[in-house]
Amino acid sequence: MLPRFTIVALAMLMLVACGGATEQATPTSSGQSLDTTPTVTATPETTPTALAATPTIKPEAAATPTAAVAVELPETIWTLTSLNGETIDTAATITLSFRDSLASGQAGCNGYSGGYTANPEGDLSLGEIEQTAMECQEPAGIKDLEGAYMDALSDVERYRLTDTRLELANASSETTLIFTSGEQADLDGTFWSVVTLDGDLL
Repeated sequence: MLPRFTIVALAMLMLVACGGATEQATPTSSGQSLDTTPTVTATPETTPTALAATPTIKPEAAATPTAAVAVELPETIWTLTSLNGETIDTAATITLSFRDSLASGQAGCNGYSGGYTANPEGDLSLGEIEQTAMECQEPAGIKDLEGAYMDALSDVERYRLTDTRLELANASSETTLIFTSGEQADLDGTFWSVVTLDGDLL
């Protein structure tokens, strides 16, 4: 068995040897050159993605309205029986007839005529109406009656027709003129004046 002193000495030698090994293993920073240049990693160039083309939206073409079919109203001589809701005195004969796209008649004193268009839906448009220029004094009130009739006729925009009745209305669908057809009164001794010839006023 080794003496206690020898064991202690060996232990101290082993500690010194380990410490030296540790000092040699630990690198010193004195005099060392550190490379501080940063490493640059190249980023691969990316090809930009093409944007999808935006589709062009064409506006829809507006629907073309269908033109109303023109019609010829019956070639009947209509006699006015009601004006603005009032019954007409039979002594004042006011008439209206349609022929070859022409509306004409007697306004009580003067004759009148003008073009017209109509369709099956009940629309009626009268063109410019011309009148003769006779001065009538009889029957009484005929001038006022004629003026009221022509005013109402110029405002007509609608019609309603049956076999024996013709109603004309304004833009508000108010019936202002009512005519009837049928047997004519006794015309013996009646004085007739030609007011139109081939559609032209005389």
